[in-house]
Formats: sequence, structure tokens, C-alpha cells
Amino acid sequence: MHEIGHAVYDNNISRDVPFLLREASHSITTEGIAMMFGAMVKSEDWLTKIRRLDPDDAARVVTAAKKALRREKILFARWTQVMVRFEHGMYTNPDQDLGKLWWGLKKQYQLLPAPESTDRPDYAAKVHILTTPVYYHSYLMGDLFAAQVQHHIATKVLKPSDHKITAFVGDTKAGDYLRDQIFAPGNLHSWNELTRRATGEPLTARYFAEQFVR
Repeated sequence: MHEIGHAVYDNNISRDVPFLLREASHSITTEGIAMMFGAMVKSEDWLTKIRRLDPDDAARVVTAAKKALRREKILFARWTQVMVRFEHGMYTNPDQDLGKLWWGLKKQYQLLPAPESTDRPDYAAKVHILTTPVYYHSYLMGDLFAAQVQHHIATKVLKPSDHKITAFVGDTKAGDYLRDQIFAPGNLHSWNELTRRATGEPLTARYFAEQFVR
């Protein structure tokens, strides 16, 4: 579902947009849509209408799925802090003890104790550091973007009773909004301008907090 989100985004960029701008506004926006699509599989709407759970199983599974999604988002937010701050430290001072930096951050944000020796380059096991540097912030900021877009769809486009548990199944207005306001402009606007145009306000953590923290 995550990768389908990327594909749907790319497929719906308007062909009227100049060729060199036919890409997502930013990694934040395409990752945000992908994160939103991925999270849908743990929503009541998706599980009951798409997965077609047996009614007797639905309540139990939906409750467990909602708890799992909340934990996933909070744990991932902490992990992202490790990645972003490690890369910042590594590029700021590459000659420092990177193993010590890595495990110090993991202890601080993930509450994981360091091994007896931090001499090994454990950080190099995370492929993004080697193949996709300075990218990981896009996932967490993408989660903020996704929560804000989802909130806007629910409260301004569709107005269902509880936007936190819906995947907007069968709501063509939601699809029209995503296509026209998020996907179609491609890279005509910066990510912050696209966010403002599409949701009416700059990027904020408020809706992510309402959905997963409070």
C-alpha cells in the first residue's frame, strides 16, 4: 500500500505540467501520501469494507489495529530522531566517534542500552545512510503532511463523523481532491506552498498529535 501511494501520486501528475516539473513537489509530499496509504490498512474503514472482515472478528481486529498503528507511528517518530540527528552529527563532525554517537542517540530516543563496545560501524547497517542520505526526515514530515491532508479531507471535503478511522472508501470526492490539489500540480509549487494551498495552512504537527499522541 505504501508503494501504491507513490505510484498513484506519480500517475496523476497532470500532463499539462511542464515535463521537467512532472514529479512530486517534494519527498515530503510523496512520502506523506505513501505513509497515508500504508496506514489505511489498519483503519476500520479499510478492514471492514476492503478486507471484508467477518463482523464477529471486526471489532477485535480493528481495536488491535488502531493500537498497533498508534504504537508504530510513535516508535517510528523516535527512530527518525536517531537517523536525522546521527546524519547531522556525522556530516558536521565526521572525525568523531560515530559508533558512540549512534548508540548515544539510540539510548536517548529509543531507550536502547549500548553494547559493551561501540567500535563497530553498526550505523552502516542502515541502508539509507549509504544509499539515500539526508532523506529520513521526509518520512516523519510526510507523516505530518499525511495527517494534515487526511484531516482536511475529513473536515472540509467529506465531513465524516470520525476522520481518524476512515480510509475514505468509495468517496470519490476524496479522490478528486487528492488528484486535483495534491497530485496534479506536480512540482509547480514548493512543498510548503503546496501544503498551504491544499489544506489552507502551513505544515503543522497538530493533526498528527491529535491522531496518534493524544
